[in-house]
Amino acid sequence: GGQVTVESLAKMKKAIDLYGKEGRYYSGLGLAYMALANNEILKESNAANNDILADYLNNSIENATKGKNLMSNDVMAVESLAFTWENVGIYAKGEGTALKQQEDNYNIASELEPGNPNYYLKLGEVKLRYAVNLGSAAKDEAKQEKEKLIQEAKDLFKKSIDKKKNFAPGYFDLALAEEALGGLDEAIKNMAIAFGLDRSSINYAFNLGRLYQARGKGNDNANAENLFKQILG
Repeated sequence: GGQVTVESLAKMKKAIDLYGKEGRYYSGLGLAYMALANNEILKESNAANNDILADYLNNSIENATKGKNLMSNDVMAVESLAFTWENVGIYAKGEGTALKQQEDNYNIASELEPGNPNYYLKLGEVKLRYAVNLGSAAKDEAKQEKEKLIQEAKDLFKKSIDKKKNFAPGYFDLALAEEALGGLDEAIKNMAIAFGLDRSSINYAFNLGRLYQARGKGNDNANAENLFKQILG
């Protein structure tokens, strides 16, 4: 446990030298490098070193990939690699590559552990990112492609809820997909379920309020105001 440091990394590397074929060490090392990358990003902007950050991200991918290659049927190794690419996509440019890697590895994880709702949730979120990356999509073809991706995301979020009945993140993401497709009534219904399942989530409360405001019928504005008051305590 505890925080990842350069010293603790050295110990993990030593373990790898001794047990080179043990994929879990590589997966762990990949996640440890990602933790160091997070620490670098959290520094004051002028103190963060982009070269060090790039080095940590590259090492993270390299080791997580080795772990997965050594244990291709181990869901933890596959998930570690998918998670690594997810974070790289947040920090690094060239998000398309990161999204593709994320999608491929979460797909494998969902095949290895089909009952896990998180993998369908993650796959749906990748589809939404693809849709967002298409921009405002004024052209008919791009607009159709965007709607298709959002619909695919929606189906994956429904699948995550099928796997786990009271899965609040599934309802939350489902509501966002429905909003993107113009279905405000459905979006409000599912965001309300998400908030009902997790009353401590400011994110769910805020988004439910935002959706009520967007619809603006009947008691919607009063409901939105109540939610915003709750958030502000």
